[in-house]
Amino acid sequence: MKIKILSLFLAVAMLTALSACSGGGKNVNVSGSDSSSSANVAEGTDDTESTQPPSDDQWNPVVTQRQLLADEGSMCGVLYLGYGSFETYNYNFKDNREYFTEIIRNSGYVDSFDFLLSVPDEYWVDTGNGGSEFYLIIPADEKAKVEIYSLGFKDGSTDIERGEILYSQDTGAPFLLKCNYSDLFPECEIVITDSKGEVLNWRPGLSLRDGTVINTTEDGKTVHDFTAYPEGTKEE
Repeated sequence: MKIKILSLFLAVAMLTALSACSGGGKNVNVSGSDSSSSANVAEGTDDTESTQPPSDDQWNPVVTQRQLLADEGSMCGVLYLGYGSFETYNYNFKDNREYFTEIIRNSGYVDSFDFLLSVPDEYWVDTGNGGSEFYLIIPADEKAKVEIYSLGFKDGSTDIERGEILYSQDTGAPFLLKCNYSDLFPECEIVITDSKGEVLNWRPGLSLRDGTVINTTEDGKTVHDFTAYPEGTKEE
């Protein structure tokens, strides 16, 4: 009798164990993966999110000219687009966007710099002093930090000193700049800090000798000038 009871007990125990194993197997099949597979799925999700395009406030188009800047070791490139007429010196970007867009269209550079007509408002920089010179500035490093400072004379001297910050961005994106109400001295200073910590301090302007862009800095660095001048214009 004891043997029968023991056999029955063992049989019930085996059925219970089999039922538990069967239930566990079903749960694994429903989830479709074990814990390591789930981790892989999560990693895949992170990778997908990291490849999403940047938001509108981080506009940074493909600029093929950056390869030339990299090849020659320039931290920045400049393209002179033109200037406003005497009557429009006081035109600002915000209220006269169509006027300056027309300057871009007539510059002859839209085909070569195909992002020119799509520059967002956040990357139109106006120093606000009625300047007439109109530039495209291209940082070589896509991760560069850009700061623009006002310039003015020190009290009681002819020395120029840096004033307040007028604009900043840390996306390394190209931007449009209107500045310099006088040909005699620069109105602003552009400071570019690349992802390696190298710094460029440059004061954009036009040479009084030949009207070309002043593309050298006080410490001897060179900004690449993309501007196309009539033959024989630029003095060497």
